[in-house]
Amino acid sequence: MAGSTRDEYDATAALAEFYASRTGVRGLVESGVATVPPLFLAPNSPPPTPLGNTSFVIPTIDLSLPRSATVPLVHAAARTCGIFYVTNHGVSADTIDSALSAVRAFHELPPAVRSAFYSLAPVGDVLYTTYRNDPPRQAATPDAVPVLPWRDTLLISVAPPGPDIGRLPAVCREPLLEYHRVVADFGKKKLGALLSEALGVEAERLVKTMQMEAAAMSCHYYPPCPEPARVIGGMDHTDPYLFTVLAQDSVGGLVVHVDGGDDGGGEWVDVPPVPGALVINSAEVLKVLSNDVYKSIDHRVRVKSTQDSRVSIGVFFNPGDSLLIEPLPELVTLETPKRYRSFTMAEFMESRKGKFGNGSLSINQFAHTCV
Repeated sequence: MAGSTRDEYDATAALAEFYASRTGVRGLVESGVATVPPLFLAPNSPPPTPLGNTSFVIPTIDLSLPRSATVPLVHAAARTCGIFYVTNHGVSADTIDSALSAVRAFHELPPAVRSAFYSLAPVGDVLYTTYRNDPPRQAATPDAVPVLPWRDTLLISVAPPGPDIGRLPAVCREPLLEYHRVVADFGKKKLGALLSEALGVEAERLVKTMQMEAAAMSCHYYPPCPEPARVIGGMDHTDPYLFTVLAQDSVGGLVVHVDGGDDGGGEWVDVPPVPGALVINSAEVLKVLSNDVYKSIDHRVRVKSTQDSRVSIGVFFNPGDSLLIEPLPELVTLETPKRYRSFTMAEFMESRKGKFGNGSLSINQFAHTCV
């Protein structure tokens, strides 16, 4: 992938060459690349460290507190910013560390080994790839070429009774299966109930009525980069789910966009790793179900290091595929009318194609016409 600017290369040919290597971004690092190939030069890169002088602090909720204390804390966090840490959550440190180590081990397998798993479409429940961030559909100019994140992903889709990952190497199978099992149990038995109660609805509302499941698990690997400021690990977006449970290693790089309130604007704020904590992100579908009570926060990942790789695991919780998504009826009143029309998950996911880089704008097209 020769050339140092986008004007000096054929993006289509470069993309084909990159995918043909079947070794991902990790393969570029292994090859000794000293400059960032044009295919990865990111527009609107995230701000460098420090991110600014902010007084905003991501809330931390200790789940060992009495329920009477945790429910209002969850409500306040989901309503004001849509992201918070949880501690004393019941997912052991060993389980988290083993899963993160398994993800790292997979992505750092020898190229000849891991290339056998690399593809552009899922094989069964597994997809190991480098996602392309296509330009928005309305961008039809010659400069509208895809931008690749400085990140490789092992995506595991889940359908009852559980993910079929038998084709993956033994080094990662059991730790990832155990992590998914424990986090799915935590999400359904504890977190789903807390988020429901914090809305003022029945504790089982999300889990049973909405048929909530831990639908997918994204195991991201962000290699070290020779020019971190010129790339992006993940473009500005909101998650298209109910909520996300995120584990991250000690490297960090996640940043979120916090609204400026009455002053408008806003700023990007670090979400630094907190030992023993999981990050909870309320997502677009939960924003809709809550009738805009809960927020869905824009976030991105910046690559920080020329030496260290970053690993994270996101477990995404979704309602049942057959259900219509709309504000919960008990949250719709004369004072708080219905904010969104009904839609299916398939319709929503289709609507988001080509929308990366537009953040929370993706949900606005479903806003109720009467609002």
